[in-house]
Amino acid sequence: MLFFPINLPPPPFFFFFLFRPQRNVYRNGDVLIITCNHGFHINNDQDTAECTKNGWLPSPGCSMTVFSCVFSDMRCAAGKCGPPPGIDNGDTIAFAQPVYESGLSVEYRCKSLHVMRGSPFVHCESGQWTNPPVCLEPCSASSEEMEKNNIDLKWRETTKLYSESGDFIEFDCKWGYERDPLSSEFRVQCVEGKIAYPKCKKRGK
Repeated sequence: MLFFPINLPPPPFFFFFLFRPQRNVYRNGDVLIITCNHGFHINNDQDTAECTKNGWLPSPGCSMTVFSCVFSDMRCAAGKCGPPPGIDNGDTIAFAQPVYESGLSVEYRCKSLHVMRGSPFVHCESGQWTNPPVCLEPCSASSEEMEKNNIDLKWRETTKLYSESGDFIEFDCKWGYERDPLSSEFRVQCVEGKIAYPKCKKRGK
Protein backbone atom coordinates (compact mmCIF):
# COMPACT_ATOMS: atom_id res chain seq x y z
CA MET A 1 0.00 0.00 0.00
CA LEU A 2 1.34 3.40 -0.96
CA PHE A 3 1.04 6.46 1.31
CA PHE A 4 1.10 9.90 -0.21
CA PRO A 5 2.21 12.93 1.79
CA ILE A 6 -0.60 15.26 2.79
CA ASN A 7 0.01 18.99 2.60
CA LEU A 8 -2.33 21.48 4.27
CA PRO A 9 -2.30 25.27 4.44
CA PRO A 10 -2.42 26.86 7.89
CA PRO A 11 -5.89 27.34 9.40
CA PRO A 12 -7.59 30.72 8.79
CA PHE A 13 -6.28 33.44 11.10
CA PHE A 14 -8.67 35.42 13.25
CA PHE A 15 -7.87 38.15 15.79
CA PHE A 16 -8.79 35.90 18.75
CA PHE A 17 -6.95 32.80 17.49
CA LEU A 18 -3.18 32.13 17.52
CA PHE A 19 -1.25 28.95 16.64
CA ARG A 20 2.32 27.71 16.50
CA PRO A 21 4.51 26.71 14.82
CA GLN A 22 3.61 28.96 11.88
CA ARG A 23 4.50 27.67 8.41
CA ASN A 24 3.29 28.09 4.85
CA VAL A 25 2.58 24.36 4.43
CA TYR A 26 1.99 21.57 6.96
CA ARG A 27 2.49 17.84 6.40
CA ASN A 28 0.59 14.82 7.63
CA GLY A 29 1.16 14.37 11.36
CA ASP A 30 2.19 17.96 12.08
CA VAL A 31 0.59 19.32 15.25
CA LEU A 32 -0.47 22.89 16.02
CA ILE A 33 -0.65 24.36 19.50
CA ILE A 34 -3.67 26.66 19.80
CA THR A 35 -3.80 29.80 21.97
CA CYS A 36 -6.85 32.05 22.42
CA ASN A 37 -6.66 35.78 23.04
CA HIS A 38 -7.99 37.41 26.22
CA GLY A 39 -11.75 36.99 26.63
CA PHE A 40 -11.88 33.75 24.61
CA HIS A 41 -11.51 30.09 25.52
CA ILE A 42 -10.52 26.90 23.68
CA ASN A 43 -13.41 24.93 22.17
CA ASN A 44 -13.95 21.58 23.93
CA ASP A 45 -10.66 22.02 25.85
CA GLN A 46 -8.74 20.99 22.69
CA ASP A 47 -5.59 23.12 22.54
CA THR A 48 -3.92 21.09 19.74
CA ALA A 49 -4.89 20.18 16.17
CA GLU A 50 -3.26 17.56 13.92
CA CYS A 51 -2.77 17.68 10.15
CA THR A 52 -4.66 14.67 8.70
CA LYS A 53 -6.11 13.56 5.37
CA ASN A 54 -9.46 14.91 6.63
CA GLY A 55 -8.06 18.33 7.46
CA TRP A 56 -7.17 19.76 10.86
CA LEU A 57 -8.51 17.52 13.63
CA PRO A 58 -10.02 18.44 15.94
CA SER A 59 -11.06 21.69 14.26
CA PRO A 60 -9.18 24.48 16.06
CA GLY A 61 -11.36 27.22 17.48
CA CYS A 62 -12.03 29.69 20.29
CA SER A 63 -15.34 30.86 21.74
CA MET A 64 -16.70 33.80 23.70
CA THR A 65 -20.03 34.55 25.37
CA VAL A 66 -21.52 36.59 22.53
CA PHE A 67 -20.60 34.32 19.65
CA SER A 68 -18.50 31.31 18.70
CA CYS A 69 -16.63 30.57 15.48
CA VAL A 70 -15.52 27.23 14.05
CA PHE A 71 -12.50 27.57 11.81
CA SER A 72 -13.05 24.40 9.79
CA ASP A 73 -15.92 26.08 7.92
CA MET A 74 -15.38 29.71 9.05
CA ARG A 75 -19.01 30.14 10.11
CA CYS A 76 -20.14 32.14 13.15
CA ALA A 77 -23.18 30.98 15.08
CA ALA A 78 -25.74 33.54 16.24
CA GLY A 79 -24.88 34.76 19.73
CA LYS A 80 -26.65 34.79 23.04
CA CYS A 81 -28.11 37.84 24.77
CA GLY A 82 -27.69 39.12 28.29
CA PRO A 83 -30.63 40.32 30.43
CA PRO A 84 -33.35 42.20 28.48
CA PRO A 85 -33.22 46.03 28.57
CA GLY A 86 -35.02 47.83 31.38
CA ILE A 87 -37.83 50.30 30.64
CA ASP A 88 -39.35 53.22 32.57
CA ASN A 89 -42.72 52.56 34.23
CA GLY A 90 -42.71 48.89 33.26
CA ASP A 91 -40.93 45.56 33.61
CA THR A 92 -40.70 42.06 32.17
CA ILE A 93 -43.54 39.71 33.13
CA ALA A 94 -41.13 36.92 34.10
CA PHE A 95 -37.94 37.29 36.13
CA ALA A 96 -35.03 38.21 33.86
CA GLN A 97 -32.36 35.58 33.24
CA PRO A 98 -28.62 36.32 32.90
CA VAL A 99 -28.36 34.68 29.44
CA TYR A 100 -30.86 34.03 26.62
CA GLU A 101 -30.42 31.86 23.55
CA SER A 102 -30.80 33.51 20.15
CA GLY A 103 -34.44 33.39 19.02
CA LEU A 104 -35.99 33.62 22.49
CA SER A 105 -38.54 36.34 23.36
CA VAL A 106 -39.38 38.25 26.54
CA GLU A 107 -42.71 39.98 27.29
CA TYR A 108 -43.13 43.34 29.06
CA ARG A 109 -46.02 44.98 30.89
CA CYS A 110 -46.60 48.57 32.00
CA LYS A 111 -47.65 49.94 35.37
CA SER A 112 -51.33 50.60 35.98
CA LEU A 113 -52.82 53.38 33.78
CA HIS A 114 -49.66 53.51 31.65
CA VAL A 115 -50.26 52.88 27.95
CA MET A 116 -47.80 50.68 26.05
CA ARG A 117 -46.44 51.94 22.74
CA GLY A 118 -44.83 49.29 20.58
CA SER A 119 -44.79 45.51 20.77
CA PRO A 120 -44.84 43.95 24.27
CA PHE A 121 -42.20 41.47 23.09
CA VAL A 122 -38.47 41.81 22.49
CA HIS A 123 -36.46 39.16 20.65
CA CYS A 124 -32.84 38.05 21.03
CA GLU A 125 -31.29 38.26 17.56
CA SER A 126 -27.58 37.54 17.03
CA GLY A 127 -26.60 38.74 20.48
CA GLN A 128 -28.78 41.88 20.42
CA TRP A 129 -32.27 42.60 21.76
CA THR A 130 -34.85 44.24 19.51
CA ASN A 131 -36.25 47.59 20.67
CA PRO A 132 -38.37 47.38 23.85
CA PRO A 133 -41.77 49.07 24.22
CA VAL A 134 -42.36 52.45 25.87
CA CYS A 135 -44.84 52.93 28.73
CA LEU A 136 -46.59 56.30 28.34
CA GLU A 137 -47.40 58.14 31.56
CA PRO A 138 -51.00 59.01 32.48
CA CYS A 139 -52.19 62.56 33.21
CA SER A 140 -53.55 63.95 36.45
CA ALA A 141 -55.28 67.35 36.40
CA SER A 142 -53.30 69.58 38.76
CA SER A 143 -55.42 71.57 41.24
CA GLU A 144 -52.68 74.23 41.34
CA GLU A 145 -52.70 74.66 37.55
CA MET A 146 -56.50 74.76 37.44
CA GLU A 147 -56.59 77.41 40.19
CA LYS A 148 -53.95 79.49 38.41
CA ASN A 149 -55.89 79.36 35.13
CA ASN A 150 -59.33 79.86 36.77
CA ILE A 151 -60.72 76.57 35.47
CA ASP A 152 -62.40 73.42 36.81
CA LEU A 153 -63.04 69.99 35.38
CA LYS A 154 -66.17 70.25 33.25
CA TRP A 155 -67.68 67.11 34.69
CA ARG A 156 -67.38 67.85 38.39
CA GLU A 157 -69.15 64.65 39.38
CA THR A 158 -66.39 62.53 37.88
CA THR A 159 -64.24 60.55 40.29
CA LYS A 160 -61.61 59.77 37.66
CA LEU A 161 -58.33 61.15 38.99
CA TYR A 162 -56.07 59.97 36.17
CA SER A 163 -56.42 59.84 32.40
CA GLU A 164 -54.43 57.52 30.16
CA SER A 165 -52.20 58.97 27.46
CA GLY A 166 -54.42 59.65 24.44
CA ASP A 167 -57.59 60.29 26.49
CA PHE A 168 -59.33 63.67 26.44
CA ILE A 169 -60.04 65.87 29.47
CA GLU A 170 -62.62 68.67 29.38
CA PHE A 171 -62.40 71.88 31.40
CA ASP A 172 -64.76 74.77 32.11
CA CYS A 173 -64.36 78.25 33.55
CA LYS A 174 -64.93 78.82 37.24
CA TRP A 175 -68.08 80.72 38.23
CA GLY A 176 -67.63 84.42 37.48
CA TYR A 177 -64.99 83.78 34.79
CA GLU A 178 -65.11 83.51 31.01
CA ARG A 179 -62.85 82.08 28.34
CA ASP A 180 -59.69 84.05 27.71
CA PRO A 181 -59.46 84.96 23.98
CA LEU A 182 -55.85 83.70 23.95
CA SER A 183 -56.73 80.38 25.61
CA SER A 184 -56.13 76.99 24.06
CA GLU A 185 -58.98 74.51 23.56
CA PHE A 186 -61.00 73.40 26.60
CA ARG A 187 -61.07 69.79 25.40
CA VAL A 188 -57.48 68.72 25.95
CA GLN A 189 -55.73 65.48 25.08
CA CYS A 190 -53.37 63.81 27.54
CA VAL A 191 -50.01 63.43 25.80
CA GLU A 192 -47.50 61.25 27.66
CA GLY A 193 -48.30 62.71 31.08
CA LYS A 194 -48.64 66.33 29.92
CA ILE A 195 -51.72 68.59 29.70
CA ALA A 196 -51.99 71.95 27.92
CA TYR A 197 -54.30 73.85 30.32
CA PRO A 198 -56.82 76.35 28.92
CA LYS A 199 -57.30 79.73 30.60
CA CYS A 200 -60.20 81.87 31.80
CA LYS A 201 -60.38 85.54 32.83
CA LYS A 202 -62.66 87.54 35.09
CA ARG A 203 -65.91 88.45 33.36
CA GLY A 204 -66.04 91.99 32.06
CA LYS A 205 -62.27 92.43 32.01
